[in-house]
Amino acid sequence: MDRNQGNKLIADFMEYAFDYPVDRLRYDKSWDSLMPVVDKIGKLMIPKEKLNSGWSLDVSYAITRIGTYFTIGDNFLHITDGGRNPKTWDNASKMSTIERTWTAVIEFITWYNE
Repeated sequence: MDRNQGNKLIADFMEYAFDYPVDRLRYDKSWDSLMPVVDKIGKLMIPKEKLNSGWSLDVSYAITRIGTYFTIGDNFLHITDGGRNPKTWDNASKMSTIERTWTAVIEFITWYNE
């Protein structure tokens, strides 16, 4: 997903109405823009129906120097900048922290919208 598509996906998730071009969105470049998105994700309760679980599950997250991840429930599902339930942190040396976080946010929102 390119930068504009990803930023538009995030703006839609945030229910942000904008009247200027999508290429002016800065979720991929600005912590001030991206962290409210991470915070919103961290406050979500995932409905039990989405997870085939007996109960709704919360979301926790961590942003570290080797990767960014969201954990749903008690290790029920991990979503990172490397995808869903990744085996390794492939992108650790290739991407900046904000790039990894933006990518993990895109992965989460894509999963959440399915």
